[in-house]
Amino acid sequence: MNARKLSAVVVLALFVIAVPLFTANAEKRAKGGGGGLPFEGIEVDAALQSLPSTTFLTEKLPEFEARTGMKVRLHFLPEIELWDKIVMDVSTGVGTYEVIGMDPMFIPEFVEAGWILPIDEYVKNDKEYDVNDIMPKYKGINEYKGKLYCLPVYGETTIIWYRKDLFDAAGMKPPDTMEDYWNAAKKFNKPPQMYGVAMRGMRGSSMNIFIYTTFMKGIGGNYFDKNWNPIFNNENGIKAAEYYRDILKNFGPPGVATYTWDDTAIVLADGKVAMIIDSIDFLDRVVDPEKSKVIGKLGCAQVPKGPGGRHPAIFTLGLAVSKPANKSKKQKEASIEFMKWATNKEIEQGKAFEAHIPTPTRRSIFEDPRFIKKYGEEAYPGWLRSYVADLEIADPDFRPRIVEWREFGDRLGIAVEEIISGIKPAKQALDEAAADTRKIFIETGRLK
Repeated sequence: MNARKLSAVVVLALFVIAVPLFTANAEKRAKGGGGGLPFEGIEVDAALQSLPSTTFLTEKLPEFEARTGMKVRLHFLPEIELWDKIVMDVSTGVGTYEVIGMDPMFIPEFVEAGWILPIDEYVKNDKEYDVNDIMPKYKGINEYKGKLYCLPVYGETTIIWYRKDLFDAAGMKPPDTMEDYWNAAKKFNKPPQMYGVAMRGMRGSSMNIFIYTTFMKGIGGNYFDKNWNPIFNNENGIKAAEYYRDILKNFGPPGVATYTWDDTAIVLADGKVAMIIDSIDFLDRVVDPEKSKVIGKLGCAQVPKGPGGRHPAIFTLGLAVSKPANKSKKQKEASIEFMKWATNKEIEQGKAFEAHIPTPTRRSIFEDPRFIKKYGEEAYPGWLRSYVADLEIADPDFRPRIVEWREFGDRLGIAVEEIISGIKPAKQALDEAAADTRKIFIETGRLK
């Protein structure tokens, strides 16, 4: 869904329901702030993506509510449903959710539309919270034009997951280059028992483009020139698209053109694929006896490098303050207090050491000897080493963080899926996506 192009019918329908909801929300918030505790009676609703890192907050929430006096309601939603709901909520001014879970790629759009508020002044001098303990790349991807807008409750980068047992038996090292990656995929491709590789094929700015960009930039391509003219359809862009198509077509499982991140996790855990490139947080699945047939058989390595270098993806789920929902200073302070609690050091420690959720966002957790022992080389070969190495080189602008991202990113995702599926040649699909991107940029004024 594109917030700029909500149809008149949808906007009218939302406005009809917005007035009573807005009134009800205003009445709800007017009750707070009069008790002995700092936020007695204030209510905060938070819309979050359903992840282990967010659902973990549920069991810790009663203590926070007792200490602050506020009432917090957590609303857990699947990824796409979350984005749709929060865009509708803030774009219509309904303000159902005081705190919203944010894909950092959406921050420019939300800031320029006036939908979320900066939070620097509330965290920069809070020594107990220690905002500088947040990993620099995770902090950087939640900043825009020099201001901080989100506190990350979850973070990830991408790595190669590979069948270490197969590589060891063949006397092979894990892939280091894109050529190595291709050769290994070819070597271990023995369908239908084993496929050489699986990666996201499903269209979408947060789906196939999240992985595809590693290859596009690795080959030496990029999205735009310095004047914002699309160049993802130049010679390097075409080479990357053809590489991505051919490695999946030749060595991937049936239906890989529409694989999501979930599909790649399933085929990896089921022992049907020799390699994937995807998130570090797949660790939870591949060590779960109820979900995995490859326990003790996997290794991890950094994403492969090409002529243009090594380019891992990066993502966080950040917590942001909704401007429509936080009308008063006290309400905003309560929302930020919840956000700080949900991302503080104690919560991070609980996730890492109590709940086996190895997606920390803080440097102090990565450096904790307990974390190194629990998730290090002896326990999970290559996982922590590759995670840290890829996070160190990950670029917050791996995908371009601009207002138009969702629209043009989704359009490019369609092109990549068309290429993988064999519907269109790479040059045609990318040229068409580039032409549509130019139209989008002319409409927004980025291009003349």
